[in-house]
Amino acid sequence: MKNKSLKISTFLFIAMISSMFFYSCSKDEDLSSNQQNVEQPVLEPFFSVEKGDSISKDIHRDKPEFGSDVTVLYSSEDDSNLKSLQATSSYITDLYVLTSDKASAAPPWMYTKINVDLNQGAGGKWIFLCFTKEVGQEPIREMKLWAGGRYPSPAIGNPWTVVTNSNGYGYPGADLNEGAGGDWIYLYENRSKDCGDPIKEIAIVATTSSSYTPCCGWHISNLDKNIVDMNRGAGGKFIYLIYKK
Repeated sequence: MKNKSLKISTFLFIAMISSMFFYSCSKDEDLSSNQQNVEQPVLEPFFSVEKGDSISKDIHRDKPEFGSDVTVLYSSEDDSNLKSLQATSSYITDLYVLTSDKASAAPPWMYTKINVDLNQGAGGKWIFLCFTKEVGQEPIREMKLWAGGRYPSPAIGNPWTVVTNSNGYGYPGADLNEGAGGDWIYLYENRSKDCGDPIKEIAIVATTSSSYTPCCGWHISNLDKNIVDMNRGAGGKFIYLIYKK
C-alpha cells in the first residue's frame, strides 16, 4: 500500500512540474497568459528612428496617427517565384529570422526571404522572416508569437521551438523588435501532430487596427484578445503574421 501511495505521489509531482514548463497546441490560453502577466510599460509619444539606428529596449513608443487601411505585404500563396521552383513541398517546413544592418541581406540556402521588414516604420535593424518548403521534411503545424520581457516566464518549452537567427542575438531567440525598442517579441513553431493539419501558406499584413481579424481560411498568431503586433511598443503600423492550413 505504501509503494502504491508513493507511486501516485511521484506521478502527481512530475505532472505538476511538467505543466509549468511544457505547452501543447490545446493550451493557447497559457501562452497568452504569459503576456497578461507582464507589467505594461509606459508608452512615450511616437518619434522617428532612422533605419539602422538603435534605441534602448527600455523605450516603448506609442503608435503615430494613421489613416484606415489593410495591406497584404506578402503572401506565399501569391508568390510566383516560389511557385516556379521545382520539388517544393506543399507545406511550410522551417522558419528563420534574418537580422541585418542592411536591407539587401541574403537568406540561407534553401530559404525564401519574405522581403518585408518586420521593423517597418520603427527604425532599428532590418528583420526579415524566411521559410522553407522542403520536400521530405516534417511540416510546421502551429506558430505562436510571444511579446513582453526578455525571458518568457514560465518558459515556453517542448514541443514549441523558438525561431532563431544566425547572430544568436539574445536568449531565447531572435527578437523581432531588435534595435527598435518596445517589447521583446519571439516567434515559436510547433511540429507536433496534436496541432492538426500542417501549415501551407504564410502571409504578413500591415494594418492601422489593433483588432484585425483575417478571413478566407487564414488565421492570426494568438487569435484572442492578446494578438501580437510585431511592432508592439516600437511605433509603426500594426504588423501581423497570419497563416493558412
